[in-house]
Amino acid sequence: MSSIIYRCDGSDVPLYQLEMLQAGQCPHLIQASVQHVDDHIIVCPNISGLFHPKTFLAVDGLQTRMKNLSHGLHPEVLKWLRLVAEGVAALEDHLVEESQVSYKLDDLYIDLCANQVKAVLAQSGKTLIDGLCDLSLEIYAIRPESHADVIAKKLMAHHAERILGCRQLLALLSSWESEYRNGH
Repeated sequence: MSSIIYRCDGSDVPLYQLEMLQAGQCPHLIQASVQHVDDHIIVCPNISGLFHPKTFLAVDGLQTRMKNLSHGLHPEVLKWLRLVAEGVAALEDHLVEESQVSYKLDDLYIDLCANQVKAVLAQSGKTLIDGLCDLSLEIYAIRPESHADVIAKKLMAHHAERILGCRQLLALLSSWESEYRNGH
């Protein structure tokens, strides 16, 4: 990710969120430098030291690395989705709604030391459940052996049975992750 360009009129992202991003006041947003150029705001995210799942998935030697993962890639994908859900929930405390976050795999960065996602501001217009399902399908498109499509189907099925709030969604993802790690 090199840079993101927003319009100065606040139609892309509310200006208070860009000010919060520039000040580095929110630990759940990716750190970035912000520059004003004409009628645009250019945001240059600082991704150094962050884990990028898309890069991890694209590595040719992933098969040998996956052998080091005790239960394959499936629980790792569940962990990433859980971290996204936790991050989006925490962003609500900073007046950033779930529809104002990017759910693209390109924009997914994880601080492994803090064990949290560093979100990228974007008007995705998606709910958390839709964003997680789209993210799962994007992961599946790169690595079918991740079975991330199954995760997306299960999420939609559980959501259809009863509307999942953020806490219920986090509990569901955590229980699935635990089941896979414990070999059930």
